[in-house]
Amino acid sequence: MTSLLTRQLPLLLLTAAVYYLAAEPSHLHWYLPSGLLFAALWLLPPRYRAALVLGGIAARTLRGHLAGGWESVPEFVLGNVPQPLICLMGVLLLLHWRVAPQMLGTLQGMARLLVVAVATAALITAGNIAFMLVHPVWSPSLEYAMTVTLGDFLGILLVAPLAAWLVSPDNRSGSARIPAEVLVWIVPVVITFVLLARWQDGTAVGEMLRLLLLGALVLSAMRHGWRGAALSAAMVSTAVALERPLDAWTDNTVWMQLFVAVAGSMALLLGASVDSLRRHARELEDRQVALQRAHGKQQELVREVRLASERNLRAEERARREVAHELHDEVGQTLTALQTHVKLIEPVFAQVDRIDMARRIADLTVAMRRSLGGLLETLQPVALDELGLYGAIDSGPIRAMMEDAGVDFELQLQGEARLIGQLDELVRTAVYRVVQEATTNVVRHARASRCLVRLRLGRRDEQLWLFLDIRDDGRGFPAPLRRGLGLQGMQDRYRALGGVLLIASSSAGMRLHGLLRQPLGEEPALEGLPD
Repeated sequence: MTSLLTRQLPLLLLTAAVYYLAAEPSHLHWYLPSGLLFAALWLLPPRYRAALVLGGIAARTLRGHLAGGWESVPEFVLGNVPQPLICLMGVLLLLHWRVAPQMLGTLQGMARLLVVAVATAALITAGNIAFMLVHPVWSPSLEYAMTVTLGDFLGILLVAPLAAWLVSPDNRSGSARIPAEVLVWIVPVVITFVLLARWQDGTAVGEMLRLLLLGALVLSAMRHGWRGAALSAAMVSTAVALERPLDAWTDNTVWMQLFVAVAGSMALLLGASVDSLRRHARELEDRQVALQRAHGKQQELVREVRLASERNLRAEERARREVAHELHDEVGQTLTALQTHVKLIEPVFAQVDRIDMARRIADLTVAMRRSLGGLLETLQPVALDELGLYGAIDSGPIRAMMEDAGVDFELQLQGEARLIGQLDELVRTAVYRVVQEATTNVVRHARASRCLVRLRLGRRDEQLWLFLDIRDDGRGFPAPLRRGLGLQGMQDRYRALGGVLLIASSSAGMRLHGLLRQPLGEEPALEGLPD
């Protein structure tokens, strides 16, 4: 302990000197030693606290000795020891609340600093009153208690925020322009106040000019946050402190102290709130930028997935066409040859009384050709290429199937009908296959008497929108079919093209609603449209 104090002796002596010199010019308006000691105990490393407290006690001891000394040990202890220790207790409470210098930029941090400053000032006053009670000459009064309490509070209020600003790198960041901008407009206000305090009489004028100072504090807090408020509060406090030596409007020290204490506290709290709002606004803006970037990446991924899906669909359609061509060229020609040979050998079968067998073979060949035709239609809708989307649905195999099943089939084309010729091949194929699958299910499972297919085309947001609506008056689809590969495949095809397909089935019938979009191109050519 002795070696530690020896190493920190220069700091102890420096603290005592600063404390002593700061006490000399201290007006009752403020008491700077309390603010300086509080700020040093708060901002310097903990290992220096003993030297700081002892330096404060040494300075108070020297001042007391030069003022006439003490008549007893209790007077010595109460006159010199409590004030530095109470400052240390206030700092420990502030640290217990986890208020670091950079926390002053928050409303909670600034409020806790002011609460600790009030508590510290009140306890220091209690120590001074205890000293006066044991002193044979002095007697405490309410005005004295208020003056001393407000003086210590203002010392902490004015010094601690400025010191935290200077010491903390986080607080200094981005604050280089604040002193110059504050001084540019606050100095003229202070000078005007001082000049009028010197040459004008009247309490009304003084009250009006104090409101001017208050307005300057508020403006500084709004523009520069708590740091601007701390600097302006120090200058405004200096201006108010000059009222008494200039024989200005008031001799009431408590009133001056209250004005600076309330105005300064309000400005610091307002400045901290402004800084918090600005910080939250920046954080919100950063989050919005991050969200926009994430959304952009997500949209890019969606676009890439959609393009990949479109490539897969195009590859699937090419594969279907190739398979269809192969089946048509190979199997179709084989079936044709088989039919020809059956015709040629019919007389042979007749000679051996087996003509019925030849006819059965011919019938099987016809059934195989019919099945092949249906398979080719599924793989490559020839009607879609030859008649277009509207014509393929209205005049192709779909209507033939519905009429053969005795279903009243109706196709409606609504909206901007000319746009149907602008539909991309994948879109036309997807819509056709959905109609094909849905009408097949109507024939096979719904037991419907009527089926309506409605196509509606329009423009929106530089895109071509195609709405598909299919409905019947049947009994709906059984639950296993709703989960079958056919309906699921329809939804997957729409989803791959960036669209949506909703299917509902109940006892009132089937309802299918689909939407596909594609970029608008040039003015479309007309295909087979209704009159």
